[in-house]
Amino acid sequence: MRARLMTGLIAIAAASTALANDPVEKPKSTMAPATFESLDINRDGRISATEARTHRDLSAAYRDAVTDADKGMSKSEFDSWAASRANKSTAPRSTTPDASSPTTTTPKATETPSPRQ
Repeated sequence: MRARLMTGLIAIAAASTALANDPVEKPKSTMAPATFESLDINRDGRISATEARTHRDLSAAYRDAVTDADKGMSKSEFDSWAASRANKSTAPRSTTPDASSPTTTTPKATETPSPRQ
């Protein structure tokens, strides 16, 4: 009886260890990029603030992207926002700091005096 119990426990431990070590692949996003037509839910030709809330990035930038918030976002305003967003994501990143960025210096390590012998 004890032998069966030990064999079962060992099998469970081995299986759980094997499962824990399996790399889990994250599912690839199947969502298409948002379009003006997909966000204009009521099909009135404008994206309202409520409709913009369905898209995380647009919701965050809505106030800056819209010239007349009472009327909502027009197709041309959406296209401008989408283009600026695309430019930001494809812009090359510089590895050297530019003149406008603050420079930081690392303090030099001070030498510790060695004990006298």
